[in-house]
Amino acid sequence: MKTTGVLIIGSGIGGIAAAIQLAQNPQRKIIVLNRSPDVHESNTFWAQGGIIRRGPGDSAGLLIQDILAAGAGASLPESARILAEEGPRLLDDVLIGQAGVQFDHESNGELSYGQEAAHSRRRIVHVGDGTGAAISRGLVALLKNYPNIEVLPNATAVDLITYPHHSRDPLDNYRPIRCHGAYVLTAPARPFIALWPPSLFLPRAAWDVYFGIQPILRVRAAMVLPWPRVPVRASSTPNIFNSTRLRWRLQERKAS
Repeated sequence: MKTTGVLIIGSGIGGIAAAIQLAQNPQRKIIVLNRSPDVHESNTFWAQGGIIRRGPGDSAGLLIQDILAAGAGASLPESARILAEEGPRLLDDVLIGQAGVQFDHESNGELSYGQEAAHSRRRIVHVGDGTGAAISRGLVALLKNYPNIEVLPNATAVDLITYPHHSRDPLDNYRPIRCHGAYVLTAPARPFIALWPPSLFLPRAAWDVYFGIQPILRVRAAMVLPWPRVPVRASSTPNIFNSTRLRWRLQERKAS
């Protein structure tokens, strides 16, 4: 059984960026899981298209308009605003400044911008047709600078250990959902291990679950409140694929 302050499932751009940001506190221990032997393996790595920056004659307002128009009413305006206002700055700071991603440039040395899909301006930057691979390599290379980040390859997140779903008391199903850790299948021995927050007895432990790939729909919030009373242990045959309980969890998701 392993313990950690932060568990990140998936090592794409979201997972690695979250790990690097959280690792700025050297006292915080972070574990990143990847089900592949290669930590670069992710949806990010295989992305051929570019990424949004802010090109000449562009603005956050124009990008918001393009996103909402392309979404045809299904895009959350607040999310579009955050992406449009903060995205270009973070690209410059994290991907170019820290990870050293070498995006394509024009002959005059300026970044080369493309205009794609529903974008009304030239604002997409590329690294040839392997932008995702370049971003992934740059971010993963940064991990060596943070000794408080541990990467576990060959580790598949099977289920989250949640209270009350793993409690033996049926009345606990009426309590709020708490998350304590995760069942993780590792190779080559492939045992199940439970990753557990170290500060179980604090009233609110700073233990977050971030998903590069979200394995369980029932977890709806990043910050969780550990519940110290229920002793959940690792098992070689955990009962986590019960169809009735899965239906309950999906109903909980729909009800929210």
